Amino acid sequence: MDEAKLLRDFEPVYEYLDGHNIYEVRNLARAFGINSPTSEKKHALIVRLIGVASGMAPPEQRSNKGARVKASDASAERVAKVRSLIEECAAQLVYPPAGEPPRLEFHDADPARRGYGERCLLGMVETNGRGPAFLRAADGSSSESDPVISEKKVRAYRLRDGDLISGYVSAEKGGPAEMTEFSAVNGAQPLFIERPLFDELPAVYPEERVPLGAGGNAALCAADYLCPVGKGQRAMICGRPGTGKSLLVREAAASVQRAMPEAELLFILPAFRPEEETELREMFPRAAVLACAYGRPAGNFARNAKLLAERAKRVAESGRDAVLLVDSLDALARVFREAPAQNAVYECEKLFTVGRQLRGAGSVTVLAVAPDEAGEIAQACAGAANAVLYLAEEAAAPGVYPAIDFFRSATRRAETLLREEEAAFARTLRETLADEGAEAMLRRAQEGPQN
Repeated sequence: MDEAKLLRDFEPVYEYLDGHNIYEVRNLARAFGINSPTSEKKHALIVRLIGVASGMAPPEQRSNKGARVKASDASAERVAKVRSLIEECAAQLVYPPAGEPPRLEFHDADPARRGYGERCLLGMVETNGRGPAFLRAADGSSSESDPVISEKKVRAYRLRDGDLISGYVSAEKGGPAEMTEFSAVNGAQPLFIERPLFDELPAVYPEERVPLGAGGNAALCAADYLCPVGKGQRAMICGRPGTGKSLLVREAAASVQRAMPEAELLFILPAFRPEEETELREMFPRAAVLACAYGRPAGNFARNAKLLAERAKRVAESGRDAVLLVDSLDALARVFREAPAQNAVYECEKLFTVGRQLRGAGSVTVLAVAPDEAGEIAQACAGAANAVLYLAEEAAAPGVYPAIDFFRSATRRAETLLREEEAAFARTLRETLADEGAEAMLRRAQEGPQN
């Protein structure tokens, strides 16, 4: 690592850290996993910290010898500030530091790499409450050959269900493969501070809209004003077969991917046609797609679905946005009924209520299909829903899908998601719908409020 170049590229980070006293810098160094920070002078410690935090230097291995590593007292605000400054500096580099390491296999006999194992993997953590954890696939699916994460590392890295980690896995020697070192946790350098807990962060009403009509679909363009979905919304999509429920999910996801590329998309598809699963994976290569095709045994799908919901929580805890799409709740309930000791209604309701906007953090938006609005699952989740999109062909424009019934569909506190001119446009659309019908209203919706 070229120290002069590092300090030139990350000068604002150095200035920020240099403005703190040595004790505060040591706490920040501990937060980023720097070993023995008290043995360095301030300048050298800052250089080490920037190197590890920026990814320009490899993470320092956690020592198994000597006294217990002192916990960091660095505040979450200061840690976030360091990360923010590093991201700003990295964005200005011609060749920015790499984020997640690629999923590949290699063999390296160099003694300097000893301890890192032979494979570099990316996956999702599944803990068992106590004891060792497992590294599952990035979409939450599992297999008997998944690597083990020792209980000691779970505690040291403060890992939770749904954490997305990358690191090195040891070669199997008569037993399961084991994670030996981590290079990233949730897309960033590992931290050694207590993180906020999803269920302890206050939930607030959605205030920022998730655009559904960015792809140009006429019905979804209208939905953006008449029944908008905000970040943190729990939205149910209710309708009979043939009204475009799955199309709505796909179009909404494509719109989110286009308008919110930083958001993490997660699909739970308990009973999907194999060709539709393939299409979704190709359309959303960066999304986590957990699917079980018709006619296949559900296996561990119930457990994997809960893990994906935990992943959404971890995203929100880190201050980012996740969008969880479930097609459908009824099919998911059937999977839960097949799993031992599972209350299908409770588990579906619990997964649906993951949706919320967190104060001081990120959001989880849930879009869930409920084919039978009068069914047990839909009724159980209806009380928690704060947006409902009803689909009915007789209430929609002929040949337009998804066939949204704009007379019945509604969003709680929709006014907080619309600017003044957008709220006025929504009133115009409703007047057009009442006076001229759905076709005229959809044409007007595609023109937008500027017209």
